Amino acid sequence: MPGGQGLRHRTRDLFQRGFRQKGFIPLSTYLRVYKVGDYVDIKMNAAVQKGMAFKWYHGKTGVVWNVTKRAVGVEVNKTLNTQQQQQQQQQRQQRQQQQRQQGQQQQQAAGAGAAATAASTVRGRIIRKRIHVRIEHIQPSRCRADFLKRREDNDAIKHEAKVKGEKPPSLKRQPRVPRDGFTLTNVSMETMTAIPYDIIKEGII
Repeated sequence: MPGGQGLRHRTRDLFQRGFRQKGFIPLSTYLRVYKVGDYVDIKMNAAVQKGMAFKWYHGKTGVVWNVTKRAVGVEVNKTLNTQQQQQQQQQRQQRQQQQRQQGQQQQQAAGAGAAATAASTVRGRIIRKRIHVRIEHIQPSRCRADFLKRREDNDAIKHEAKVKGEKPPSLKRQPRVPRDGFTLTNVSMETMTAIPYDIIKEGII
C-alpha cells in the first residue's frame, strides 16, 4: 500500500483527463458566464493545479453563492460518517470544557455569575460547505434539465387553457398505476410435444 498522505495522494486515476480530452483548454471554459444560484458540477482538471478543490469534492454538485475574478464560490452538502461525527463531538466537548474553564476564571476574577456559553453544534449528518474553485474545475450541471423542461411544458398547458377560458388540468405527476385486469376468452388449448429424433434419418449411423 502506498504510504503517501498528502493533500492529493492517490489521485493519479481520479484526476486523469478523459480519452482524447488532453491538450489545451477550450476558450468556452473561460467565456462561460456563471451567476449566483446556478448549479455546477465540480470536475477537477489536472492541467491546472491552481484553485483545485479537495479530492472529496470531485464529482459533487453544488450551488454558486459567489463569483470572483477567476473562481466561483460553490456551496456543497457534505455527509458526515460516524468517525467524523465522533471526532467533531470530541472537539465540541473540548471547546465546551475550555469555555467552561474560561467562564469560571472570569467569574472568579469579576466576582459575578456569568454562565459559559456552549459551542454551536451541527444538528444532523449533513453540513453545508462553502469553497472557492477556479472556473477550470467546474462545469454547468444538467441536474435541473428535466425539471425546467417539465415546468416549461406545464406553463404552456396553463396558458393554452387560460386562452380558451377553461380550468387548467391537474399537472401533478402521478405514480404509475397497475395495469387493468382482463379475461381471456375463446382460447383453444394446443398440446405441443417434442418431435422424436431419428438418428438413422439424420445419417449418424
